[in-house]
Amino acid sequence: MDRSREAAELREEIARLRAREQRLHGLFERFQEGFILGETIHLPDGRLDFRYLDVNEAWERMMGIPRAEAVGRTLRQLLPDVAEDWVLFLSEVATAGIPSRLCRHVAAVDRWLDVCMFQPAPGQVAILFRDITDRKQAFDRLRESEDHYKHAVELSPQIAWTAKPNGEVDSISGRWSEWTGLPGLGNSWEEGLHPDDRQKTIDAWQRSVASGTPYDSHHRIKARDGSFRWMHSRAFPRYGQFGDIIRWYGTTEDVHDRFSAEEALRELNATLEARIRQAVAERDRTWANSRDLQVIFGVDGTVKAANPALKEILGYEEAEILGDHLKIVHPDDMELAVQVLVQASTQGLRGQEVRAIAKDGSVRQISWVASPPENGLIYASGRDVTAERAADRALRAAEARTLSVFESSYLYQGYLTPDGILTEANSASLEGIRARREDVIGKPFWGAPWF
Repeated sequence: MDRSREAAELREEIARLRAREQRLHGLFERFQEGFILGETIHLPDGRLDFRYLDVNEAWERMMGIPRAEAVGRTLRQLLPDVAEDWVLFLSEVATAGIPSRLCRHVAAVDRWLDVCMFQPAPGQVAILFRDITDRKQAFDRLRESEDHYKHAVELSPQIAWTAKPNGEVDSISGRWSEWTGLPGLGNSWEEGLHPDDRQKTIDAWQRSVASGTPYDSHHRIKARDGSFRWMHSRAFPRYGQFGDIIRWYGTTEDVHDRFSAEEALRELNATLEARIRQAVAERDRTWANSRDLQVIFGVDGTVKAANPALKEILGYEEAEILGDHLKIVHPDDMELAVQVLVQASTQGLRGQEVRAIAKDGSVRQISWVASPPENGLIYASGRDVTAERAADRALRAAEARTLSVFESSYLYQGYLTPDGILTEANSASLEGIRARREDVIGKPFWGAPWF
């Protein structure tokens, strides 16, 4: 009976071990990680090698080698190009029994593996590894991106910086120190602010930190050489998943040259605007105060504008002639006026005279000057020369009367310059001395035989 019971217990134990082995094997096969069980061996030539005792399906997928081709073969047979280094790692674990972990690139399959090795029994090594190629490549891309960002920041004309949620600067480009000689971290950047800008700049930053609104400020910073330069600082908050600010990202840009140029341009514009206003005012005063007619015509002769002298000279209000075509021209000068208009519309005028009919019916003689047209408009100035022309006519009449008396007189008469040169002699005097005009005109009076 005892032997039967012992045999039954032994069979039960064997069944339990087999069930356990099956469960372990099932778990072994379901691993997402690759698994290898092997042992280190010595080859006839004295070299070390590693023999595969078992591998799981994940190993097959990762390595692309069927289990049947791997179990019982050695590492040098399966992967001769990488075997030498791996055999050394594995033999150290098998002999010393110290677990080891490493991250290596396996060139044979061009994959990055995270490998854990331990000793399950003397001379044996169990290897658990994960394929981290995607993660490694993502990490490399991230590192490249960060390196690219770092170089881009250092080469950028702007100073990049970040700050904690409370507003303390925790990182800043090295260009800040190059410019100012200050570290810039924490609140040390405030030391470089111009005294006149310090408090308002700090207040603006604190308001943004408190409210979460973007920061935008122009302020002056003291450079290493002691000069102050205008800067433009901006910052935006980054929010976490719960809506709280987790970091501020900002830039500071040297805008001194641009700011100075803009200020100079503003001053220039202000000066030009003042000069333009002054010029316009002077023009308006000249327009209003001119005693001559100032008229703007279209090239077709229609009146566009006229100054107050229109009423003084011709008696018309500006509104009475606006838009009219040659309304004020004397009928007898209409053809002449058309010719003058044609000339004005092409090359301007220089003193052409045309008679005009005043509102009271009187006739006024107007002498016109005009520059060539600008944008389809003729800017003309007309001077009332009626009195001058009347005076000219009166003078010519008086001269004619004087000459008639001069010639008809029986007395000797002539005209002398202050120094005694004879400029004119009447017929009676020339006949009396039996001389011709050319014999005496232009000569001294005493040189002619008057006596």
